[in-house]
Amino acid sequence: MNKGLQCTTSNPCRRGSKTGYHNHSRQYKDKDEWEMRFGIYQSNVQFINFVNSQNLTFKLADNQFTDMTNDEFKSIYMGLRIDHGVPTMNESFRYDDYKDLPSSVDWVKKGAVTPIKYQGQCGSCWAFTAVAAVEGINKIKTGKLVSLSEQELLDCDSNNNGCNGGNEARAFNFIINNGGLTTEQDYPYTGTQGTCDQDKAANHVVSISGYKNVAANDEKSLQAAVAQQPVAVALDADGSDFQFYSQGILTGPCGKQINHGFTIVGYGEESGQKYWLAKNSWGTDWGENGYIRLALATTADPQITAAKDVKETRQNTKWETIHERLALLKCTSAEVMNKQEGTEISIFETSSSHSPSTSQASHGGSYCLKECLLDSSYHVDSVATFKRLFSQTQASKARPNTRGGEVPKLAGKVWANIQE
Repeated sequence: MNKGLQCTTSNPCRRGSKTGYHNHSRQYKDKDEWEMRFGIYQSNVQFINFVNSQNLTFKLADNQFTDMTNDEFKSIYMGLRIDHGVPTMNESFRYDDYKDLPSSVDWVKKGAVTPIKYQGQCGSCWAFTAVAAVEGINKIKTGKLVSLSEQELLDCDSNNNGCNGGNEARAFNFIINNGGLTTEQDYPYTGTQGTCDQDKAANHVVSISGYKNVAANDEKSLQAAVAQQPVAVALDADGSDFQFYSQGILTGPCGKQINHGFTIVGYGEESGQKYWLAKNSWGTDWGENGYIRLALATTADPQITAAKDVKETRQNTKWETIHERLALLKCTSAEVMNKQEGTEISIFETSSSHSPSTSQASHGGSYCLKECLLDSSYHVDSVATFKRLFSQTQASKARPNTRGGEVPKLAGKVWANIQE
């Protein structure tokens, strides 16, 4: 032990007593926990360094999750719950005039995105992605960027489960039925679910109403939607690459479960690689100051271009904001392909009968980002096995899949005691 580490029951250990283990201070109850966490940290840093040595389009880095196993990370931060029982409207949105799409969009630069927020150790991503979509369209249509209250959803939306997970569609329905949301300033975030403050919840600063489906599996329609406003999405984010993502364009196969929500706030291209720009809710220490760039598929899928008879909008729609879920379809790696289909893409809309100071919302459809992100926990029995699996899957831009693949997942282990 480094002699700088002193810990007692009344004076918990802090990260920072060993070289390199200092960037994200956290208290531990005793010496044993500190040593255990430091072992996990070392294992994760070994993994980070290995991935960074592969000359990929993205880099990983030490962050606030580096002393957590991947299983712990998933149990705390993967708070999205898919609910196919949420009713959706029959009308659909589809965009056909693709030639008019801008080559890039960035709603952050356009001032339609509030600063990065932090959900803490609470499975509330569903609230943050729903709120961010409403904040964006409200700014676009009213000229006012107002930070809205995720805490109101945690405390007052009885159809979701607070920090134990939720669903954006139910959040949108709550906003509709409640008549709107109040501001973050009036109802600030605490990171825990509490009793609903009815007085604060009654202060409706931004309201939403109605929704419709967006054409499933249509990447161009998604781009068209993002060209109009920020889009709330859901996808599989429990891979270790996602946990330690730091910069660049994250590539990899689609995962097996939809478990995390965030907001696409733009798209673009760098060095020939197209990408989505997304706002997360894990603070500015994660990713590119709280944002992530995900690879945008470039190959055409027949299912994407097939449907031509879908209605685009209602005639009384004044403006829209999109909510999209990423279904796990047509992935690039057979090992992790999920043939499940769904209808989870959504769109918000504002009725023309309301004033421009309010915004309305919606839900429905499903979609897949090819090579959207890594689906692997990297729990393998040796570095050699990891490297072999890695090289086998590089051709498809996938990473080693240990979920039901060649090497079974070893629960509770991260790279501790692994030697070359």
